[in-house]
Amino acid sequence: CHFDLYAMTDKHIERRRLLCRLLFVGSGFARPQNGMPVIRQLKFNHRHEHWDYHWTPAVEVALAEKSSLGLRLELVVKRRLSELPQEDLQQLVEKLVLALHLGMPEELSAHAIAQQISQCSDIQQLANSFMTLLAAAHHPLFADIELLAYQKALWHQVGFHLPAINRLSDQEALKLLLDLQSVAVLHQDELESPWRDRLRWLTSHNAHRPVLYFVLQALAIELDKLDPAPLLQQLQLQNDPFPVIEALLKVVPHWLRQDHGLLPMLNHWLSELSEAQFIDKLPAMRGLFCALDAREVDELCRRLLQLNQWDNGLNWLQYGISEQDFQQGLALERQLRSDLEQQGLSQWMSN
Repeated sequence: CHFDLYAMTDKHIERRRLLCRLLFVGSGFARPQNGMPVIRQLKFNHRHEHWDYHWTPAVEVALAEKSSLGLRLELVVKRRLSELPQEDLQQLVEKLVLALHLGMPEELSAHAIAQQISQCSDIQQLANSFMTLLAAAHHPLFADIELLAYQKALWHQVGFHLPAINRLSDQEALKLLLDLQSVAVLHQDELESPWRDRLRWLTSHNAHRPVLYFVLQALAIELDKLDPAPLLQQLQLQNDPFPVIEALLKVVPHWLRQDHGLLPMLNHWLSELSEAQFIDKLPAMRGLFCALDAREVDELCRRLLQLNQWDNGLNWLQYGISEQDFQQGLALERQLRSDLEQQGLSQWMSN
């Protein structure tokens, strides 16, 4: 059984709900090719679903055993759904997403959800729950379900508890901020302006460790499309700017390509290190650029040659590549990019 999730008729929706319910109660009758996560999560990159189903004697036995919970499938599903835990906000939101897949959102108390939202102070739970419900509200399967009140309440709570990111590790805080920034930009008519105001308030009214301070400032600069040069000048005053540079390359990686961006600063900082200090930082430096492809590495090398006024270019012969081979490769790449752009497929050449 195949479903195009972006072109579902009422009949298709009812059929899918039936399969989801049979999967949820453990009948053994139906199973999606991607497994149980299909009804536990929301993924916008999955447009198609494929389900396998088959009636067997084992299915009859399983349904007979479930009949002790109710004489109709709908009653069994409601009973099983009511048994799932909802001790915190994240569990409750996951339960709500499941109920949406099962076609039973009314089985969850709106008052209980609102109460959990108002009582939750865990910034990660709040942010994850907000993004989950925002995704649900924009998912084609649930377009007719009213979730706006939950979204507004969650967004308010996320903003109120955002200073708590200082209690998270750098990695956790960066992920959370990037997720919220991407959601704000994606839904800019609704969220970009309040997110911008919250970032400004956060940087002006709270003290942050250096990594978070510069990341918050960088996100605000990106929203306002301002010049990052003043912020980078502040960064030069740091005794050890590397942790901040490392974070900024994850948050605003395109600053590396700007003429007065992160690369000149990183180059200057490295030139001030002793040989022992440089060797100590080398593994982390390799980690910074391991995600770059060969073309981007070549471009960085070219810019480093200019910044440091080095006379000798890259020694391609050392790797068995002649200058002619290299130039032919670049010409081929330019032609390929041009062909893809003409066909509307330029994103194929991106990372």
